[in-house]
Formats: sequence, structure tokens, C-alpha cells
Amino acid sequence: MNSVEIANELKELLNGENINIQLSVPQLVEKATSRGEAKLTIDGAIVAETGKYTGRSPKDKFFVEEDSTKDKID
Repeated sequence: MNSVEIANELKELLNGENINIQLSVPQLVEKATSRGEAKLTIDGAIVAETGKYTGRSPKDKFFVEEDSTKDKID
């Protein structure tokens, strides 16, 4: 697949009806709360419950070797 094909596929994806680009904070809050994905606190902060699985794996650690850090990590 060449870059023109990738660009065309990306353009098709971004033209979908469920795509929103550069929404304001109030728009994001409205979408999250209307879909039941988040709630507003009494102080106006947004709260989203992630449930049991947060995507974190505290026992899994991966390091990418880079020149700037390779001598600093054991």
C-alpha cells in the first residue's frame, strides 16, 4: 500500500458521520454525558468510570533503547 492509498483511506474514514474533529470542551462534555460515558460533579468536573479494567499493566514494563537513555536504565 502506498502513501496515496493510505491518505485516501484516511480521508474516507475521517468523512464518516461519527467523526468529530477539534471539539470544544463544552462539546466534549456534552457528548460524553449524553452517551452515559461520564457524569458532571457538583463542581463541574467531568468523571468517567473506567470499571475494573483501566488498561494499565503495572507488572509489565518495556523500555525502548535510545541513545539519550541507554546508559541511565539498568
